[in-house]
Amino acid sequence: MTWYDALGEKERLQVFIALESEEKHKQVAFATSLS
Repeated sequence: MTWYDALGEKERLQVFIALESEEKHKQVAFATSLS
């Protein structure tokens, strides 16, 4: 059992959203550095 399994539904959603926005932020930063 991992720390992720120990989280509730709401916490998992928050972690997922945080990772998603982090990923988008990286892509945007990468795209702007290319232009």
